[in-house]
Amino acid sequence: MRIVSLLFVVLAAVPATGVLAVTSAPEAPAGKLSSDVQPLHYRLDLDIDPATAGFSGIAEIDVDIRTPAAVLYLHGNHLAMTSATLTTPDGMTRTAAYEQVDSTGVARLTFADQLPAGRATLRFVYTATFGRRGEGLYRSVVGDDSYVFTQFQPIDARRMFPGFDEPGFKTPFDVAVTTASANAVIGNAPVQGEAPAGDGRKRVSLATTLPLPTYLIALAVGPLDVVEAPPLPANAVRQRPLPLRGVATRGKGPRLRYALDNTAAIVSYLENYFGIAFPYPKLDLIASPDFGGGMENAGAIIYGEARLLIADDASFEQLRGFGGIHAHEIAHQWFGDLVTPKWWDDIWLNESFANWMGFKAGNAWQPSLRFDIVPALQTPAAMELDSRIAARQIRQPVTRNLDIGSAFDGITYLKGGAVLGMFESWLGEEGFRAGIRTHMQRFPHAVADVEDFMASLAKGSGRPDLVPAFRSFIGQPGVPLVTARLECGADGVALDVSQSRYLPVGSRGDPQRSWQLPLCVRYGTAAGVSKECALLTEVSTRIPLKTRDCPTFVMPNADGAGYYRFALDEAGWRALQANFGQLNELEALLAADSLSAAYQANRLSTAAWLTAVTTLATSAYPSVVLAPGANLVRMRDYLAPAAGREQVTGFMHATYRPRLDALDASGGSAGNEAAADAAAVDRALLRTKLVSFLALEARDPELRATLAGQARRYIGFGKPGATPDPGAVTPAQVEIALQVGVQESGLPFIETLIERMLASNDIQFRAQAALALGSTDDAAAGERVRKLLLDPRLRAREPTTIAFALAARASQRRPTFDWFKANHEAFIGRMGHFGYRWLPRFGAGFCTPEERGEVKTFFTPMLDKLDGADRTLAETLEGIELCAALAGTKRDEIGHYFSTNGNH
Repeated sequence: MRIVSLLFVVLAAVPATGVLAVTSAPEAPAGKLSSDVQPLHYRLDLDIDPATAGFSGIAEIDVDIRTPAAVLYLHGNHLAMTSATLTTPDGMTRTAAYEQVDSTGVARLTFADQLPAGRATLRFVYTATFGRRGEGLYRSVVGDDSYVFTQFQPIDARRMFPGFDEPGFKTPFDVAVTTASANAVIGNAPVQGEAPAGDGRKRVSLATTLPLPTYLIALAVGPLDVVEAPPLPANAVRQRPLPLRGVATRGKGPRLRYALDNTAAIVSYLENYFGIAFPYPKLDLIASPDFGGGMENAGAIIYGEARLLIADDASFEQLRGFGGIHAHEIAHQWFGDLVTPKWWDDIWLNESFANWMGFKAGNAWQPSLRFDIVPALQTPAAMELDSRIAARQIRQPVTRNLDIGSAFDGITYLKGGAVLGMFESWLGEEGFRAGIRTHMQRFPHAVADVEDFMASLAKGSGRPDLVPAFRSFIGQPGVPLVTARLECGADGVALDVSQSRYLPVGSRGDPQRSWQLPLCVRYGTAAGVSKECALLTEVSTRIPLKTRDCPTFVMPNADGAGYYRFALDEAGWRALQANFGQLNELEALLAADSLSAAYQANRLSTAAWLTAVTTLATSAYPSVVLAPGANLVRMRDYLAPAAGREQVTGFMHATYRPRLDALDASGGSAGNEAAADAAAVDRALLRTKLVSFLALEARDPELRATLAGQARRYIGFGKPGATPDPGAVTPAQVEIALQVGVQESGLPFIETLIERMLASNDIQFRAQAALALGSTDDAAAGERVRKLLLDPRLRAREPTTIAFALAARASQRRPTFDWFKANHEAFIGRMGHFGYRWLPRFGAGFCTPEERGEVKTFFTPMLDKLDGADRTLAETLEGIELCAALAGTKRDEIGHYFSTNGNH
């Protein structure tokens, strides 16, 4: 395979000669390096021509050797080493044999004699090839131009230079790049100087950075558009202006304007929150054509183009996506960059915090985009994953480099963020912020772990009792289930509460788990609505309520702030649904999730759940209307008997088409042309969701005919000489229209869409086209699209976008899984190794024990070559088990409901 063959090439690289072998070398570390060698300062001198296949470098690292040794371990991955030496302060230089010893990039330096303890300088001269698919120092070609960008998190800095590639080692860096005179060079620090290097080349020296870990080093080199924005003015926290620039490939600079114009408010909010000025001397926003998300490199944030290049007519969905990721990455400049985790088992804290803080900062920047509700929209997805026994705990020990990638998942980003939000709600916003500020003040430009963080929170908030409660959520997996029963009697009003682990039907997990759980309930009486809170420390307890009247309803998760699901008895559910209008929006979203969870645990009948769905569909809160949508699709595709699937589709249509008609009658927006107030945004977002659900899932014929026609005009299909009409579809509906076009217009449309996609340099359109190509239900079209998966003209994540979209469709999951089994080596060869862990999800659409066995048999022998995939495989296999169990439990019940009630 590709990994093995490349490793042989690296191991065959010629080491320095004349070095005697040392037979008593310590064993190579599978995970964290020894602390016996500490890097102090890096000097990198790189020769980069993006038009070629690779680059060369000289790396010098000042180190402190704490224990005498003849063998040192560090990192270097696929570096062809010309020489490796160590020089001590007395001027003596020793030559080392350099060898990469494992596929993750652990490298060994072997010296002829034992090295003395003390200061020294390592020097490496080497060459390497540019990476592909967004890893290491990778090359991107756009039109006739070539560029290089970096993506080092988690462990790919070692692909650009040898070093100590762990977050716990923070040092200053001096970086110089020699390249063509016409190329721009962007890094973490400002340019300090340029000098001619002969033959139309120049050497660009960057200023010394503040202390950084290797994974936060960044470079972008090529004929880039560099757009200078006005510096962010000084303020009460920051005493100096902050230089701000946008960077994109040639010709795309004008599309950076929106991002540049909408950065100051986010930076200012975060500076005020932390009480610390932006930590770095400048801020560059860099758009890469072969990257999908965002990377918080200090002072040089790199984004996927589709995230950063915002058109004038961008939809509200795109603007919300921009604001969320932009605030997330800027928040990292403090939490992650200024204060960095000691090791990868605490990377969850970086990402959880940035996810949570990104929505707070986004809401301060543009409250009309409703970032305040996004965490409640995301928490159910975290709970879905966390309800599986294969789910990991938030702070999962990482003992092997192979397991680092698995720390970047929904548990880290979504569950971690939800838990932080819960504790902020419990402590109060000011107390929580005081704890965060304490943490920043304790560890500037340093490293910290979760114990340090909890100590900072306790000290800053004055609440030491938070530590055991916080620890109970990060040190074990699972979703708490709070079961609440209202008791009204002569002794007063009380809530009998117990806690356990939520488990769906078919789970083999142990429900006997408990947490120190901050519980807040809201209840209604004739006097109004009240809220009370308590810390649950026991499995069961009785909470007296401060009312003499028996409440008309109880909502066990006030403000939707708690990371838990809740269960009520039949009377409790009836009362809650009857008073649904008294819940606030966040409560309504979490109530919808707990209703669906009760159904999946077989604590709620099909009739009761579908009645709840019709209630939710009429909610005054637009975000709540389609909360059950994914579960309705699952009911149709997996749970219902074959004869009842059309009836489920009919139920979808009967439930949601009236809501769309009512919205349109009231003037609901189809795009972003409405005034940018929260109500207009809510209406526009709801309309897009309703159109998508009705057209793609409920198969509304009127909508599909309209969208298919728009899609044909949009890509210029159907008439000889037709050209694309970008105005044929509103931006919010392009993705929907293209999917309907693929389904309604078949292979001829697909061929035109492929042609348009491959000819385009618009990353947003390419991503929309890729998703659409994966939406076909036609057998012949599916076969054609699968042939595209190995086409070298696909960029970045496009192959996986198409493949996983196909694998998720009931009509395509079997042929797509069979295709992957036959072509997996070629497909994997196109991917960056960071994506290997997701590959078992090719089997996630299956729902029978036989299919589970097939997925297990196929993937198990591959796990030692797929970094982090063992956990994904366990989650996938469990998901198939749970699907089969729920189908077996509910199929007859669903069939009976629809045979009795029809679509209503």
